[in-house]
Amino acid sequence: MCTARSSMSVKLRRAGWTVLAVLLISAMMSAAAGVSLADASRNTGVTSYRLEIPGSTIQTAAFSPDGRFLAAGHIKFKHDEHQYEFATGIAIWDLASRKWVADKIVDSATLRYGSPRHRTIEPEFLNYTSDGKRLVVFQGGVIRILDAASLAEESHIDLDLPLYAEGNEQATLWDVKVPPGDSKLAVLVGGFPSHNSGLLRVYDIFTKRVTFEWKIEAYLNGASMSFSSDGSKISVVVPERIMHRRGEGHPDVALLDLKLASLKLWLDTGPDTALSAVFVDNNQLVTAHMWNERHMKRGSLKFWDVNTGKMTREISDAPSGIHRQVDISRDGRILFGYIGQQENAYHSMKTVDQRFRLWELPSGNVIVDSADIVPIAKLTLPQFRLSPDGKTAVALWPTSLVQPEVFEIVPPGGACPYQ
Repeated sequence: MCTARSSMSVKLRRAGWTVLAVLLISAMMSAAAGVSLADASRNTGVTSYRLEIPGSTIQTAAFSPDGRFLAAGHIKFKHDEHQYEFATGIAIWDLASRKWVADKIVDSATLRYGSPRHRTIEPEFLNYTSDGKRLVVFQGGVIRILDAASLAEESHIDLDLPLYAEGNEQATLWDVKVPPGDSKLAVLVGGFPSHNSGLLRVYDIFTKRVTFEWKIEAYLNGASMSFSSDGSKISVVVPERIMHRRGEGHPDVALLDLKLASLKLWLDTGPDTALSAVFVDNNQLVTAHMWNERHMKRGSLKFWDVNTGKMTREISDAPSGIHRQVDISRDGRILFGYIGQQENAYHSMKTVDQRFRLWELPSGNVIVDSADIVPIAKLTLPQFRLSPDGKTAVALWPTSLVQPEVFEIVPPGGACPYQ
């Protein structure tokens, strides 16, 4: 049985995960029928544990479509004065047994310091295909396509781009996504062909051909993308350059239609530039925004009609603010948002706490808040992924000093979601 953290502990009634699902549905259908989700949330907790591969640093992770497994891309370094050895691998974590059930080295070599290849050896942007049969990962300068069961490489896609070339103008891979129900993958590249331009490409996994391409004249530092639930639309978040103090009147999210092979529209999400976005369904997008010393207490999640470009809803939470990252379960019913706080300290930002929150949709009621995630002294902010079923989240930090943390949502009754 799972044991929630002391700061999150509550007296739990005995019931299974299905009870929470029933409460979610009943809250949507009728406020007068049954117990409200607000009451249910008082009996929902979060338990967590660290994820570790001895001797290696986990760089990226992805949940399987059924939410039962977590794939992790990891790397191990060994170095001396003139060269270093590395080994990268993919491992599979069984969320039910809490054991590694597979681990395989994808690439290994000995490189001299200064080798241009060192910028591409770490595994990044791990994704499952929607049928769960394959894993897609950027590693070694190419997109590798692996069999999800054996972890053997089936093929790879050479992006044919000057990634991490020397000089000021270099192409940087910012995101890789696999759409639902399709044999395609999308890559988002900044700094190509110039410093202030970028490129979105969609590839067929099997033929390796480019099926869609969109060029943008914009600075894509930190850009990201998301697919609609049917895979026919892509949102591309283009964070506004803070140094230019852009705000309202400067679009920061592009919406593209793959069926029409064209740009559908640009969204101006307001004075707080969007940092991430995710589709709720085929026609609705939700965005999370920047939060810094000029924007404190203004963070919110904004919902947009992708056909009209109009904002239809907003979920806010003063004074903490909801910002930086948003995610949603596959059925569109469980919404994830980051509510960690920062404060101004000597012209920079200091982390106060790192937390996340889950809401039920469409009611917008809070399901649960996490406790403080990690000791926060001088740590960088985590990147989260929510499982397709909304039962689990994983946080990864861009540092080898902190191991990833897995969070399980404990429903009323206290049973683990995988028991």
